[in-house]
Amino acid sequence: MSFRVYKSSAGSGKTTTLVMEYLQLAIMNPEIFNSIVGITFTIKATNEMKSRVMDTLSKIALSEGKFDQVINTIFLNINKVKATSEDEFIANSKKLLQNILHNYSNFAFSTIDSFVVNIVKSFAYDLGLPMDFEIELDKELIIEEAVASLISKAGYDEDLTLHLIHHIENQLDATSDTRLDVVIGNLAQLLFKDSFSNFKKVIGTLGKGEIKDFSNKIIKDFKKLELEISDIGTAATKLIQSKNINSSHFFYGNKGIAKYFENLENLSDNNIIPNSYVVKTIEEDNWFSNKCSLDSELSILEIKHQLIDYYNIVISKATKYLDLYVIRKSIESVALLNEVAIEIQNFYQENSVIHLSETVERISNIVLKEQMPFIYERIGNVNRHYLIDEFQDTSVIQWQSLLPLIENSLSFGYLNLIVGDAKQSIYRWRGGDFEQFVDLPIIKGSHQNSILKERQDILNRNYEEKFLNRNYRSCLSVVKFNNDFYEYIKSKNYTDIISKVYDNHHQEPFSNKKGYVEISISPEQGADKLTTLKKINSIISDLLFRNFNYQDIAILARKNANLLLVADSLLENSIPVISSQSLLLKSSLHICFIINFISWLNKFDDKVSKTAVIFYLIEQDIILQNEFDKYFDCKTPADLLGLIAKSKEKSTNFSVLNSSDINVIIEYVATFFDIYAIEMPFVIHLLNMCRKAEDKNGVGLSNFLDYWNLKKDNEFISIPEGINAVNLLTIHKSKGLEFPIVIYVEFASKDYNNDFLEVSLQPLGFDNPPVTVVRDSKILLNTSFKEDKQMSMDLALTDSINLLYVATTRAKNELYILDEEKSKHSKDFLEFVTTNKDFIKGSDENEYYVGTKDIANIDYNKDLEISEVLNFTEFVPWNERIFLRNINSEGSTNTESCKKIFDGLKIHNLLSKIKSANNIIEVIDNQIKKGHLIESERNNFLQQLENIVNDKSVAEYFSTKWEVINERKLITNKKNFRPDRVLINEQEVVVIDYKLSHFSEASDSQKNKYRNQLIDYMDILKVIYTDKKVSGKILWLKTPLILEEI
Repeated sequence: MSFRVYKSSAGSGKTTTLVMEYLQLAIMNPEIFNSIVGITFTIKATNEMKSRVMDTLSKIALSEGKFDQVINTIFLNINKVKATSEDEFIANSKKLLQNILHNYSNFAFSTIDSFVVNIVKSFAYDLGLPMDFEIELDKELIIEEAVASLISKAGYDEDLTLHLIHHIENQLDATSDTRLDVVIGNLAQLLFKDSFSNFKKVIGTLGKGEIKDFSNKIIKDFKKLELEISDIGTAATKLIQSKNINSSHFFYGNKGIAKYFENLENLSDNNIIPNSYVVKTIEEDNWFSNKCSLDSELSILEIKHQLIDYYNIVISKATKYLDLYVIRKSIESVALLNEVAIEIQNFYQENSVIHLSETVERISNIVLKEQMPFIYERIGNVNRHYLIDEFQDTSVIQWQSLLPLIENSLSFGYLNLIVGDAKQSIYRWRGGDFEQFVDLPIIKGSHQNSILKERQDILNRNYEEKFLNRNYRSCLSVVKFNNDFYEYIKSKNYTDIISKVYDNHHQEPFSNKKGYVEISISPEQGADKLTTLKKINSIISDLLFRNFNYQDIAILARKNANLLLVADSLLENSIPVISSQSLLLKSSLHICFIINFISWLNKFDDKVSKTAVIFYLIEQDIILQNEFDKYFDCKTPADLLGLIAKSKEKSTNFSVLNSSDINVIIEYVATFFDIYAIEMPFVIHLLNMCRKAEDKNGVGLSNFLDYWNLKKDNEFISIPEGINAVNLLTIHKSKGLEFPIVIYVEFASKDYNNDFLEVSLQPLGFDNPPVTVVRDSKILLNTSFKEDKQMSMDLALTDSINLLYVATTRAKNELYILDEEKSKHSKDFLEFVTTNKDFIKGSDENEYYVGTKDIANIDYNKDLEISEVLNFTEFVPWNERIFLRNINSEGSTNTESCKKIFDGLKIHNLLSKIKSANNIIEVIDNQIKKGHLIESERNNFLQQLENIVNDKSVAEYFSTKWEVINERKLITNKKNFRPDRVLINEQEVVVIDYKLSHFSEASDSQKNKYRNQLIDYMDILKVIYTDKKVSGKILWLKTPLILEEI
C-alpha cells in the first residue's frame, strides 16, 4: 500500500516517525532527495523536521555500525524493501548528507502556505493573476485597508451609513467594543474563513439593488407573518376573556397557555416558542390550575379545542417566523460584508496583491473540474513523495488542492504519507477540518463531484492505516488518567463526532515511573479567584521543596485573562514567570513611552501623548511630580529634552529628532533615557519592527505609527530556552510542547458567542442570494437551520474536549488540574474521580489524587534567571550603530572600524563570563558552541584575553582568591546598576568597570561620567558590605591597558 496514514496520540513519536519514513526513502536513493516533499503547518515544525533529519544522518555517518534504536529501525525497514549491507547503508547516508548540504535549497520541507505560494508563483497567468502580483499573508492589513476605505464613505453613501448604524446597534449585546473599525474588522474576518466558502462565492458580487430587494422581501414576509401570529394571539386572548376566565385558572397560571397567547400579541423571538408548561397542557391534556373552580373548568372545556387549533396554527408558523427573524437580524451584516468584499477586491486590483486564501480557492476551483489540472503537470513530474504532517489542521480546500499531486504520485506507485491526531485538532477556527482526517480515505464532497469520487477510489485502493499508540512522554499515572478520562468522556455519548475522534485513543506507557495526577474542584469563586491562586502557590512551593525548578513548571489555561490573574499572584510572591503577555512588545512601559514620544514628535499638539510622556518621566523619577506643569509647557519634545539635559547635565543632539530615519530617533531616545540598559531586547525588537514598517509603508513617523497600531497586538520578543521561570501558556501555545510539571487552570466563565453560520436559503425559496450568514445562537435550534446549529454545537464541544486533551497530555511527571464549579468540564472531572477506583480522596474538599510525588533528580543551571537573560544583550552605542548602518547603506568598503567595534564588544562579552584566568578556554568553547563566536576567531580572542588577564596591573583581579560576580544587577530605590565585575574576599570588595576605548581617547566629560558611575557602584556596595573595604577601578581595554584607580 502506498497511501500510508499514521493516526497518532500525544507523545507517541509522531515527528520521529515522519523523519524515519523520510530517511528510509531518501537513503535508498540519495540522488532524488529533492523529490521528497515534507509539508508541515508552521515554520517551527519545518525547522524541527530538517534539524531531526540532519542530526540523524550525522549520527549514522559517525556510527561506525553502532546503531541506536531509531537508526536500527530505519536500517531494518530499508532491508524489508531492498537488501542493504551496513556499509552500504552508512555510505548512502553520508552521500545523502552531502547532497543536502550542497543543495540545501532543494531540501523540500516547507509549510503548506509556502508550498502553495510556490505553486501560485509558477502559474500566476494560468490562475488569472497579473505577472507583477504579490501574495499578501497578512489578512489584517487587507482588512484594515478595506475597512478604512469603507468608513471613509460613511456619511456620503446613505445606504452604507444606515448599514453601519444598524450593524453597530445589533452588536451592542454581543461586544463591549463599539469602535467602528474594530467591529467591522471583526466581521470581515469571516471573508477569510474556509467554512464560509459558498457564501464567499456570492458575497461581493451582489449589487446594492439586489441587497435591497432581498432585505425588502425578508422584511415584508416577516411583518406579514408577525401580524398573522399576533392576530391569533389576540383572538385566543379575547376568547378566554369572553368566558370570564384568565391565566390563573389555567395549568401553571402566568406560565401557562393563557399567558402564552397573551404574549403573542406583542410577538418576539423569545415568546413564540412555548415553554414546557404550555406543551404539557396540550400534549398531556392538563388544563386546570389547583385553584380553578368547577365553573371555570367547564368554561375552559368549552374553548379547549379552539385554543388547540390556535396553538397548532402558531406552531406551524413558528419555524418560518424564526427563519425570517434570524435572517432579518443578520441582513445589515450581510450588506456590510458585501461592501467590505468589494473593497477587498479593489485593494487587490489597485495594489497587485492577493491573499493566500484566495489563491488556494482559485486552485481548488480548478482541481474540482479537471482530472490532472494543467497547473500541476510540471510539479507532479518533479515530486515523487508527499509527507504531510499535522493533517488534522488541514482545511478541506487545502486537501482538495493537494489531491491531484497525491493522485499523480500514487499512479506511479510512490509512497505518500499522512500523520495526524484528530484529538489535538484545536485550530478549526483557522479552517482545520479534523473530520476529513477521521474519515480517511473518504473525501468530503465526493458524493457530489465525480472527480473527487475517482480520487477517493484511488486513495481507498492504496490505503494503509497505522496507529501510534505508545506514549514516550508521560509517566504511568498520567497516561492511565488520560486513557481512563477520555474513555469516560466517550462513554457519555455527547456527540457522534467525539466518539469517532476518541476511538482508539488508548495508549501504552513507555515509562515505568509512577508519576502523579491531582484533580481539585473548588467552589465557585469571586473575581479574585483566591482559592485557586493560593493552591497554585502551594503546589509550586511543594515542587521547589522536592528539588524541581521553576523552569520545569507550566501553567496552562484556555484564556490569557486567566493567565494574567495567575501571573500577578506569582509575581506578588516573587516567583518568576514567562508568558506571552510579558513578552508582548506593547506590554513594556518603556516601549509605550517611546511610542508616545514619537506620537508627540509627529504631532506637537497631541496633548494625550505629551501627557503620557511626562507621567512616564515622573514614574521613573526622572522628573519630580511637582514639575508637571513646567514640563507640560514644553511646546516640542526637543524643548523637553533640553530641560532634562540641563537638569541632568547631559549632552544633547536635537538634530536627531528631525531625522527621517525612525531608527535613529528610537535609538537616540532609548539611549538618552537609559532604556537600553533596562529593556534592550524590547528596544531591539522595536527597531526590527521599524525596518519592516519602512519596507511596507515607507519612511516617516506617521507611516511607522500606522504600522505600529496595526501590528502591536502580535509583536513578541524572543528569548532563549532554559530560563529559570514558570511558563504561563494558553493551551493553543502549549501544543507540541512538554513539561515535567503541568498545572491546568480552569475558571467558570461566560462565553460570548459572536460567530456566524453559513446557511442555505434555497430550501426557503430564495435564489438571490442562495446562501447567507446568520448569527450563531440557540434560537437556531427552532428554525429550519437547526441541523446547522446542532453541528456547530457538536463541533464546539469537540473543540473544547480537544483543548482539554492537549492540556492534560503535556505533563511528563506530574499533572495538576485546578477546576472551578460551573466551569465547562467540572462535572465531568468530579463524576470521573468519584467513580474511578484509582483516585484517592485528598485532604481538601473535592480534591483527589493518584500516584506518588517524587524528588526531582535533574541537574539544573540555577544561575540562568529571567532578569539576566532579558537584561544581558550586547549593543553598540546608538551613534556608532547609525554610523555602521550608514556605511552599510552606502556600500563603503572601509570596514576596519566596524570590525574593531564588534571585536571590542566580543571581548567585553567574554570578560563578563570569565571567573578567573583558569576558565578562559572553557568560556571561549562555550561561546563557539552557542554561535556567538566562530572557530576561526578562537586563537585571536584567546590571545587577547590571555594578554588582559595576565597583565601585571590586573592579574591579581583574575586570580582564584576572589568570589566573582559578573554583570549582576544592583537595585536601589532610585535606579538599577550593573557593574561589569565585582570581586569579594574576606577583607575587601573591588568593583571593576570595563571601557573599550583607550584612556587618552576619552574626553574629560566622558571620564568624569565613568568615574561618577563607578562611585555610584561603590556607594551601593558600601551599604551592602559594611565590614569590608570597598574600592573601584576602571579598566581601559585598548592596548596598552590602563587600570585607573578611583
